[in-house]
Amino acid sequence: MEVDRHSINKFFMENNIKVVTEKRGIVSQRQNEFFTDPSNANFVVDSRVPYNTSEKIYVAEIPESALQHLIMLDNRFYARTNNDDRTAKLMVEKERQEQVLREKYPAVQTSWEQYSLMLHLSAESDKTT
Repeated sequence: MEVDRHSINKFFMENNIKVVTEKRGIVSQRQNEFFTDPSNANFVVDSRVPYNTSEKIYVAEIPESALQHLIMLDNRFYARTNNDDRTAKLMVEKERQEQVLREKYPAVQTSWEQYSLMLHLSAESDKTT
């Protein structure tokens, strides 16, 4: 899910973040160590080929109190996943990788939209029966 400019500006405003500059840059995506997580077969992460993406980079000023608040929120998110920090990180990483692939390949985006629609329709059908 791509975040729109309005949501980004709202986030900056709510957290007292001042953007100093914006630029496009190459960002190396950190890869996990395993193709399949040896402790949990539900997670499949392809780390054989590291890749770089081009995206907007923000240089910003953030007050320490706002940074501490964001760190607290981040910690709370991971605490909600049964204190399994690794599992939550893998879930977020998997979702991010899927988003990158959907943006890169239109056919993947189309298939994902159809799959999501089928899941939604199935869930609605289960509710009515």
